[in-house]
Amino acid sequence: MLVPLPAPAADGSEAFTQYCGVCHGVDGEGLDGAGVNLLGSEFVRRASERELVEFLQTGRLADDPASRTGRPMPEFSWLSETELPTIAAFLKSAGSSSVRN
Repeated sequence: MLVPLPAPAADGSEAFTQYCGVCHGVDGEGLDGAGVNLLGSEFVRRASERELVEFLQTGRLADDPASRTGRPMPEFSWLSETELPTIAAFLKSAGSSSVRN
């Protein structure tokens, strides 16, 4: 069971749902055959918000050795300079505040 996210990341949750939810699920839980579970993700936990923004701007190719799905992660460089940091903050918050029972 997941505990709801705290309010500070609420703005980022809307952008996350709109742009990332189709692959990663609306709450970041991941979808089979599409996107990995981002809740408690080691990658998200270790990356700074700035590093996450940079990753979102560039994406990842399907054949990248770090790819866990073998599918491409699209780049979101076209998103505004305000949307990307809110998504990164949402990811950091989701990764640190999710609790599994």
